[in-house]
Amino acid sequence: MPAYVAEGPYRPEVLVFCSEEGVLGMHVLGRGGVGGEMVRAHLRATMRKPAVGTPRRPARVRVSSPEMRDALAGVDGVAVVLDATPELDALAEDMFDFMQRTPGRPRPAGSRGASYLGGGALSADRMATFFSTAGRLWRAAPWDIVPSDSHLLGVDVPALGLTGVCVSIIGQAGQSFGLLAFESIAAQRAFVAAGERARAGVASRAIGCRMMAVSFDHAADLPAEMAAEADRHGWVLPGPGLYPSLISMDADGVPRPADADDLTLAIAIAGATAQFFERHTRWTGSQARPVTGRYLVDEAAPGLEVEVTVPYPDPARRAAAAAAYRASPRPATDLAKVRATTDIALSRLCGELWPPELLRRYPDQLDAALELIDAAGSAEDMEEQLGSLPSVWASFWLDLPDGRNGAEVARGWPKLKAPVLAAALARMAAARGLYGEVLSVDLPAGLITVRDLLDGAVYRVSPPPAALDKLTRWARCFTFIVDVGDGTWYVPSTFLASQLFATLPAAEMLREVRVAVCALDLPAGDLDGPTPQLGLTRWAGIAAAVVHQRVQILEAEAAARAAAQLRFLVTSDGERFEPHEAPVRLEARALPKLRRALCAATDFVQVEHHQFSCVDRARTEVYEGGEVIGHVDATSRTLVVSASAPGRWRRLLQRVEALAGAQLEVGVVERVQPWTSARGIAEHEGPGTERATMAVGLRPRSGSPEAGARELTLDTIGRQLDREVPMLGGKPRDLVLGDAGKAVVEAWLREAELRGMPGSGPAFMDLDPLRDELGLPRVSALRPG
Repeated sequence: MPAYVAEGPYRPEVLVFCSEEGVLGMHVLGRGGVGGEMVRAHLRATMRKPAVGTPRRPARVRVSSPEMRDALAGVDGVAVVLDATPELDALAEDMFDFMQRTPGRPRPAGSRGASYLGGGALSADRMATFFSTAGRLWRAAPWDIVPSDSHLLGVDVPALGLTGVCVSIIGQAGQSFGLLAFESIAAQRAFVAAGERARAGVASRAIGCRMMAVSFDHAADLPAEMAAEADRHGWVLPGPGLYPSLISMDADGVPRPADADDLTLAIAIAGATAQFFERHTRWTGSQARPVTGRYLVDEAAPGLEVEVTVPYPDPARRAAAAAAYRASPRPATDLAKVRATTDIALSRLCGELWPPELLRRYPDQLDAALELIDAAGSAEDMEEQLGSLPSVWASFWLDLPDGRNGAEVARGWPKLKAPVLAAALARMAAARGLYGEVLSVDLPAGLITVRDLLDGAVYRVSPPPAALDKLTRWARCFTFIVDVGDGTWYVPSTFLASQLFATLPAAEMLREVRVAVCALDLPAGDLDGPTPQLGLTRWAGIAAAVVHQRVQILEAEAAARAAAQLRFLVTSDGERFEPHEAPVRLEARALPKLRRALCAATDFVQVEHHQFSCVDRARTEVYEGGEVIGHVDATSRTLVVSASAPGRWRRLLQRVEALAGAQLEVGVVERVQPWTSARGIAEHEGPGTERATMAVGLRPRSGSPEAGARELTLDTIGRQLDREVPMLGGKPRDLVLGDAGKAVVEAWLREAELRGMPGSGPAFMDLDPLRDELGLPRVSALRPG
């Protein structure tokens, strides 16, 4: 039936028999559904007493489902045919139009009559929560941030068993503001396809999938009794005369009455979406990696955690994540049993609740903490570099006037009595300082594996997202970490990491922190002994200032060395690196010939449509397959010819002219002279300069540029395993046969990993495949434990 029965609610099954004469019989079934004997009985009753015409037995009955075909089997003398039944679809459309009291517009909040509460199915208190959450969404105004309704968000609510929910923000055109939620990206695409069919003139109310919407209506567009109901209950409106609506629809376009679970889900999605765009006031969907935020939406249910990802993750990655989720222990579906402590609770505790309260209660102590950190030697840009560390550190572990620290005092604060926050507080009080080195980076999960240099323990840590792309293996980091309770550790404040102090021993770092603490007349005994991590936690603010100062000193020294060292850039054949590019005019009749010749020439490779790279196949020192000498763009009569040096460019012009069999008309030549725009580059080679070779190879046509660069780097280093490496004093594969040689080769691999990947992509490089080939232990074999 194209409508819901209020008592339930549920959609009854309707058994209809019709012919060209019209409807012969109609039977509304109860909640028990359709059974074979029931269907056969109704068919026999229709044959005995049809609504139109005389009693008769049909020669055949056409049905659209195998289940109905099986149910009708056994009626003597009647053949059952499985085929489409568009006549019944048209009948359902007519029934829908007849039953809808306000045709063409689904009513909000499930609409059992014109009521937000659906005749008592929803409570006034929960609807008040929906109104306040919708108001937060209205103030966040995501439609002013998201470019269009086709730029999609991903939402996961693990406690409700929901992954891959697809959310579309609407209202960019200045009308119909709100969001649409679909159970998957496939459902959203079905919805879009249904809309395209409707615009093409295919009449149907079907929307292609189940859908939920949170929207906003002006009083004039809302049934008067609903507006009066909201005013009577005193629900807070998003704006003057503006009322939020919750709309649920089935795939065939029938409005679905909202129940308590629908309202909980709507509050969860709207609340998390609002929090995401409160923090991200610019569209993040154009970034290289999706941006994910995890939020507590206590309004929906205590401790309910919702994850929002922008843009909607790649379907393949989403499918892999969903498979991993299904294989893992399922979260509690009872909202009262949602995991008590998460990194979101910690984030909320440290970012939203704790610092303002500390600032109000203990402003003098926080000022004193800032002075301690500043006296420990931090730089002028301390606030930018250390972020929220001063207040978090001081409020948890610095002694307050009554002899207790902040964590002990806060246990009695009423607003921190909620179970999820109390659990987060207990875990925060048990945090530990960490000075470690990065072993691996898991970009999709947003986690790194870190080995503590003080005791060798290995942790899975979630650092700030901005740090992930910059981290390399063996980079050193200082922070303090909190046990989330699921095998991972959360960073509640500043995360200092750098490749530059990768050689700073842990003992030396501890000594510098101890000197700073003692210089401030503070007790430093907890930095000694077998567990100095406790001292690093207690004096985290001072330790961060000391480490930050060391990083700045090392950065300044590295910059000075780079400025003092001039490099003379050359190509692999010794010519000065000075890229040339120019437009080259070619006769129209010669262009097809040139394209065919470039495709056939062994020294050219087609990299894009009518775009070619000239390759010197003999130069395999760095790149397997040869070195790229220059490029020819032959997409139009005006070619673009470029090469890395003037001599190469002239030779490439001559080669192109020979292939075209026609004279070239060269336009204005653009020259890139790196010594004029980059520091440390010498115009001429001479005393005090270092020669650096610039060479480019062909990247694989498949995969991303980052993947290509990674593959090439790994391949380049791999081919050196069987070659003499002067700095090692032999071939790596031969050296690893002895213990001393193994140490030398491992240090060589470690240095390459520490430098990381070149370019703008993720810096982390994993050379464990080469360790496998050499019989050396894998670094990634270390696991938290």
